[in-house]
Amino acid sequence: MNNAKHSNCLREALKAKLRSRGKAKIHQIGKWSWIWKKRCFPHFYWTLGEKKFKFNARYTDEPLYGQLWYEGRVDEY
Repeated sequence: MNNAKHSNCLREALKAKLRSRGKAKIHQIGKWSWIWKKRCFPHFYWTLGEKKFKFNARYTDEPLYGQLWYEGRVDEY
């Protein structure tokens, strides 16, 4: 995976909001209750104008603790 780094989707969304001086809008997929019910964290992505961005994990089968800090990269979709 080119340009891979360790982070998570919420951290990257917050960084984008700060870098864009508040213009980026953060969106949540899922609920915080998923942590206990489904053993996974909600996913976050952000929009900047008409563009959508997300932090994609390199591996999709991370355990719950591995979903807090994982290898991936920011992609536009």
